[in-house]
Amino acid sequence: ASLEELLAFMWIFDSRVRAKPNDLEKLVVEKKNEHHLINYVCKKGTHTGFIHLLPREGIHSNVWKLLDKDTAIFVATPTTHEKYPPRDDRVVAEMPITAMIKRLPLGKCKFVFLHSFGLGAFVPSKIVDHYITRNMQLTEIVQQYFQQLRPLDRLDESDGAAIAESFTLKYSTKEKNEAKDKNHSLAF
Repeated sequence: ASLEELLAFMWIFDSRVRAKPNDLEKLVVEKKNEHHLINYVCKKGTHTGFIHLLPREGIHSNVWKLLDKDTAIFVATPTTHEKYPPRDDRVVAEMPITAMIKRLPLGKCKFVFLHSFGLGAFVPSKIVDHYITRNMQLTEIVQQYFQQLRPLDRLDESDGAAIAESFTLKYSTKEKNEAKDKNHSLAF
């Protein structure tokens, strides 16, 4: 992907390709200019076992800038907006993001993605760590998305290794148990 394509992927956060099943709302609240917007995102709550979390919402001030012809930065900072005051039925999630995109030879880019995640003082660190791990998958999502768009004759050895890795990712415990249950008789 080019620097511009990767930057557009990050900037257009509400595109179809960035949609996830747990999205409740994703919208631009205010467009300050071509390089600065305020966005709102709300994700479904989590109800697994004894864990019952309210839906998570966040308002961010997104800014991008070209530092030079080969480097762009993208920053998302938690903020507030009068159109979306905090609600009792949702938890405010703060997720500051900094990304740097550097153009490399042969139409490739280096993508550095940093973020933090906060749900407040009363959320156990294991839960916060789970969400950080899940959000860090954005780099993998970006790589897979742009590899799918490249014609086969433009894929190289490193693309092949990345595609093979995506086919052989380890299954989660839940996926293993579901597969095992499907392959065995169940007594009722």
